[in-house]
Amino acid sequence: MMHTSHNTCAAKITMATFEKVPVVDVHCENISIIWPSLLLAVRSSDFIGIDLELSGLGNRRNLVTRCMEDRYKFISEVAKSRSILAVGVACFKITGIAADGLGLQFQAQTFNLTTLCNEEYVVEPDALQFLVNHGFDFNKQYSKGMYYSRGADKETKMQKHNIRELITEMIACKKPVVFHNGLVDLVFLYENLYCPLPGSYSSFIADISEMFPGGIYDTKYIAEYKSHMNASYLEYVFRKSQRENAVLSTSGQKHIQISFCSYPQGVGFVEYRHCELPANLQEPTEEKLNPVEFCKQYGSHGWCCRGISCPYSHDPDIILDNEHLQKHKKKRKRNRKRKRSGNDVEDKHFMETDEIEEIKKGKSDECTMDVKEKEIKSTEGQKDIESMNKERKGNESSVAIATIPKTDETKSDNYVGTLEKKPAPGKHRAGFDAFMTAYSLASFLGKCKHLEDSKVTEHETSLDTRFQIDVKNHLYLSGKSVPLLVEKSHFSKTSTFHREKIHKICPPKFKHITEVILESKGIH
Repeated sequence: MMHTSHNTCAAKITMATFEKVPVVDVHCENISIIWPSLLLAVRSSDFIGIDLELSGLGNRRNLVTRCMEDRYKFISEVAKSRSILAVGVACFKITGIAADGLGLQFQAQTFNLTTLCNEEYVVEPDALQFLVNHGFDFNKQYSKGMYYSRGADKETKMQKHNIRELITEMIACKKPVVFHNGLVDLVFLYENLYCPLPGSYSSFIADISEMFPGGIYDTKYIAEYKSHMNASYLEYVFRKSQRENAVLSTSGQKHIQISFCSYPQGVGFVEYRHCELPANLQEPTEEKLNPVEFCKQYGSHGWCCRGISCPYSHDPDIILDNEHLQKHKKKRKRNRKRKRSGNDVEDKHFMETDEIEEIKKGKSDECTMDVKEKEIKSTEGQKDIESMNKERKGNESSVAIATIPKTDETKSDNYVGTLEKKPAPGKHRAGFDAFMTAYSLASFLGKCKHLEDSKVTEHETSLDTRFQIDVKNHLYLSGKSVPLLVEKSHFSKTSTFHREKIHKICPPKFKHITEVILESKGIH
């Protein structure tokens, strides 16, 4: 079998656009072969995108309760009774700046790790049905999943290399980690792959702030609070970022460029997720002037009550085309008002299109009217329930667990941007979702100011410092108008299990007695 080291995984030419993403499928039968390259990818990365596929989330309304202590306790109980079915890991490394000074260059390596909890766990019927309908291969999970145990480390006959060891390596390397709507994932990751969860919410926040000193980044928070996108579910954020980046690169503006490993042909454990962009992204062609009607509910929140039976499109490209067309039409209206010409043929066409759309306006909303009142009356809105479900990606992996067939109808197979009612079997989402998450952060960084080129690749310097941003340790909270700040309070303590575990992973350095005395008095 071919060894997937960096010797056989040569990097391709760095490009601003790409048509497919290689995802390495990792399971118990090939982990020993892939482990060296996986470890190297983690250690050499600048940040790591993480996504989890879960077996359930319990009562969704408890995920948006106002009291954060109550919300944490509920998620904790769920994490102790459900399991992680797959872990997606996307390692992004900043390799430099393009010769023209405009392209921020990254190398990306993506892995999908199939896992199997060796203890009893709950699989919710809705989650099971959703996963099966969207191609999750449970036969493969039970036959090839990498075993893990929840809570504290246990002496078990597990594989030489396992998923808990990988998480430990990420913590030891102190790499920044990236999630999308990450609170649920962080709680599950802690309980299932690190150590027993602390009893209090404040201790949990203190613990994860020490676990990931490189920073925790949430692309849903960035989309909502920094980029101010019209929607913030993962599939939308990724596709919009990918399209905008292509336009920026062709117009000579700051953008990012991605390179992938070139794997030998015939390697059975590498899958390719296709995500090529449509042509003429910013041109209002005749086809775009008369666009396909899309589901307004899905376009706004990433899920639809009718699922794949909805008569309207869930294609993210159609959604974004309509969004661009509306902006274009508003611009034309402003120009018409200024010029007051009124006899331009093209202007007349736009005016007629506006009138037709007004007539049809309510038509595509019909599929959402039956849930409109429920959405308004829900605790924080159905959008929040869907988000905590994890808007996972497209509506995300957690999507997998949503009672409402949330998202990933468009991305449940191996093609982003195309609605497939019958996805190909065995196509997991966690790996590609992790890539979409990391790419969304990369595209945001590409548009930010940064230090001189020679310092952009300095791993010792934090991302916030290198790119002059302030998004570190801000987690999106469903139902809240402000994000969760991941920082240790002066009034909270880390948990006992965490202190024991973190001291094994990162042994404390010896301190002189004088330094200890000064710190005890609050003098640094």
